[in-house]
Amino acid sequence: TIVGDHGYVLSGLGMLYCFNANDGTPLWSINLIEEYNVKNIFYGITEVLRVKGDVLYCTAGGEEYNILALNRFTGELIWYSEGAKNVNAYSTPAFIVHNGVEYFVTFNLFSAVAINASNGEVAWTYKMNSKYGIHANTPIYKDGMLFLQDGWKDGSHMLKIAEDGQSVEVVWKSDLFDMENGDAILLDDRIIATNYEAKGMSCVDWYTGEELFTSKEFQWGTVIYADDLLYVYDVTGGAGLIKVNEDSFEIKGRFFIPGERRRDHSQHPVIHNQKLYLRYHDNLYAYDISK
Repeated sequence: TIVGDHGYVLSGLGMLYCFNANDGTPLWSINLIEEYNVKNIFYGITEVLRVKGDVLYCTAGGEEYNILALNRFTGELIWYSEGAKNVNAYSTPAFIVHNGVEYFVTFNLFSAVAINASNGEVAWTYKMNSKYGIHANTPIYKDGMLFLQDGWKDGSHMLKIAEDGQSVEVVWKSDLFDMENGDAILLDDRIIATNYEAKGMSCVDWYTGEELFTSKEFQWGTVIYADDLLYVYDVTGGAGLIKVNEDSFEIKGRFFIPGERRRDHSQHPVIHNQKLYLRYHDNLYAYDISK
């Protein structure tokens, strides 16, 4: 995460680093495991760190020091929250504003959790059922509702947040979008993502969960959206450029990452300065998408 002249990274060994983004000079570091009594997890603690103003937020995953708010310039602890009292789940957190209050929403091992972003008070937790507690995706908020993906056949959940922000109730559940590693896209009143169990890519109604249409042209993976086009990167190494029509996906182009496939392709693609970046094992590929 880069903010101005400062960069931040959380390593799989529980080391939180701040560095000069211009030349890489280390500025400060914290060993979360030693300093905050945090347990490491199977694939190593990891999170896309979020910054608001002068505050760096980190889901450390300790039973007491679960979510930390740190001074981003010094690493000094501002406050901590017990969150859902279980370990990090590889999520990228979201900031949402509900009825004028800002919340930090993320996943722990078997729960989604929302905390008041100003003081760390827990607003609510919601039990997730994924077999392995892996949630390498981001909650999505719209119109007082929050969309969550669960993995390993448990599908997706749409929650309604109470007016006071202190509880949630289920609006609908779907067998689709059962991805532990892969984000969804909110496009107007539709959600688009891929499916682990059912395979393919689907479009569903935000408010009802109704399946509007599905394409089996790609396997499960992750999607991003830019310049009115959808980019998909699936488990086989297939990348596709797709136009989302009213009732269908229209494939505008596709290719496969070169080289031998050693394991699943499960990285999240990135677009920056009209280039598409795809990583696979030891290689990073950049593609010109300016035309």
